[in-house]
Amino acid sequence: MKARIITAIVALCLFVPICIFSDTIVFPLAFAVLSLFGTYEMIRCVGAHKKYGYSIPLCVLAAVAPIYCYYSAYRAFLSSVWPPVVGTFSFMLVIQFVVMIVLLIGAVIRRGKDTVPDMATLYMMTSYVIISFASIVLLRAEHNGNYLYLLVFIGSWVSDTGAWFFGRLFGKHKLIPEVSPKKTVEGAIGGVLSAAAAFVLYGFIIHRMDAALAPNYLVLAIAGMICAIVSQFGDLIASLVKRHYGIKDYGNVFPGHGGVMDRFDSVLLVSPVLYLLITYIPNFILF
Repeated sequence: MKARIITAIVALCLFVPICIFSDTIVFPLAFAVLSLFGTYEMIRCVGAHKKYGYSIPLCVLAAVAPIYCYYSAYRAFLSSVWPPVVGTFSFMLVIQFVVMIVLLIGAVIRRGKDTVPDMATLYMMTSYVIISFASIVLLRAEHNGNYLYLLVFIGSWVSDTGAWFFGRLFGKHKLIPEVSPKKTVEGAIGGVLSAAAAFVLYGFIIHRMDAALAPNYLVLAIAGMICAIVSQFGDLIASLVKRHYGIKDYGNVFPGHGGVMDRFDSVLLVSPVLYLLITYIPNFILF
């Protein structure tokens, strides 16, 4: 417990400056590091960390993606090299395609020594990690992005806390015990309601801070519920993969908490979903 508390305090002390300097290169660099560690943890989980034909290209891609998103959004000179991808889904498709090609060519070169299920898991999960951390940078580049990207963390962390609290108080019915034995239906509902309330409260607070912003409280509440549901699935997805490969934690980057995938499992699915909602759903305007 002591290690968990100390780690949480240190992480918070690092997170706050990253938020303060979110309009500088500090922001994408921080998420490039998280993307790199998260991707490596998935590679190691599958047992491919010593297969350098896979691991090195995937880790390079993981580290480059958030930085590229930053420069494609804020630096016009890149447009002469590669069209900016912010505001489109093309970047995510490119990531998936590159990961797929790396794995398929590697599997052929290794002459079938790697199992198809492992390659499929590696494809899905490394694409998932890279796209998710890159999406946080893309969210920051959106209009009012200095407020938008924080919803990723509010949605996931408040949902986790609300689910734990309501589960402890009212939990009687197991949610999916085969994947996560401790989660309950009552806790899941509590997490959804908590996130919806937190999004509405967040909208009220930033409106008080900046009167020019006009929060759409109904859309905020809906977004909060969607993010909470997605967040809980993100947690369950990470648990499902861990259970399949028989590991307790993905890593030990955060003492007492595990690895990046253990700490950010509920965040990962929220960021691309929120990005797609505000980018592609007409009139899905939060403020």
